[in-house]
This record gives sequence, structure tokens and C-alpha cells, in this order.
Amino acid sequence: MKTLLPFVLAFFSFFLLQAQEEDTPRLTKGSFMIETGYNVVGGISSGSGFNLISGEGTTILSFGGDFGYFVADNFALKFRLSLLGLFDDFDDESLTIISVGGKYYLAGQVPLEASIGVISGFGATELLGNILVGYAIPLAKNINLEPSVGLILSDGDSLFNAKIPFVLFF
Repeated sequence: MKTLLPFVLAFFSFFLLQAQEEDTPRLTKGSFMIETGYNVVGGISSGSGFNLISGEGTTILSFGGDFGYFVADNFALKFRLSLLGLFDDFDDESLTIISVGGKYYLAGQVPLEASIGVISGFGATELLGNILVGYAIPLAKNINLEPSVGLILSDGDSLFNAKIPFVLFF
């Protein structure tokens, strides 16, 4: 038994080392993406990533992210879910953002994104449209930093949107 254990460990470590040498699928059909980070909408966080701000009797808690699946090389269908809660001494309110859309990587470096969704909270529900353009900065084989700018459209109004997300590819 003692002589068998080193052979079993050597056998499995050979396959683990081979798996680490393979290139991680990125922007290819069949791969997944998770996008999270800091997203600024009109000067407040919109719930991408995790944010907790507390002070003077008020707490703001938000979390969320974008999840995508590449249906073709350089093109992913995305789903976004963000939850934002405002808690203070007088009232508790929440805001929910759900959207679907697509993200195309022009030349593998320039993400172009469009989505449509709803924002619900504070006693109202509105339809939102979102268009973004950015630049992908590879940090590792499966991680990008993608600063982006764009517009959020709602009922004839538009808000400037700037975000700095990290995108993980699997």
C-alpha cells in the first residue's frame, strides 16, 4: 500500500499539471463570463459587485453582477441582477434591476454592449435601455478589466453610465 500511494499521486499530479498548461477559453463559443465591479450611475453605485456604506443612521447595501454565455465567438448573451437596499432610522427601501442583453467584443478588445430591463423600487417600475462601449485590458488569461462608458435610457431621459468591471471567463 505504501508503494502504491506515490504512484497514484504521481499519476493524478501529471493530469493536474497538464490541465494548468491548457489555455483558458476566453471569448469562445460555449464559455461563460461573470462581470462584477464598480458601476456608477448618476453618481451612486447601482449594485454591481458588493457595496456596503454606513453612517449617520443610514446603511446602503448593494450587490449584483452580470452573467453571460458565449453563443458565438466574441458574442455573449447576458443576464443582470442587482439589488440595492437603503436602510435608515425612518424607512427601509429596496431597488431591483433585472436586464437581458448582448455583449460583442469587436476585434476581441472593444466590448460593445446593449441591454433592456426593468428597474423596480420606491413604489415605481420603469423600463430601461442600456448601451455601452469600453476597452478590454487583459489582467490574466481569464480576467479582464473593462472600463466602459455609455447611456441608460428611460422614459425619454438618459443618464451617463461609467463602469469599471472585472470580467472573469470560464
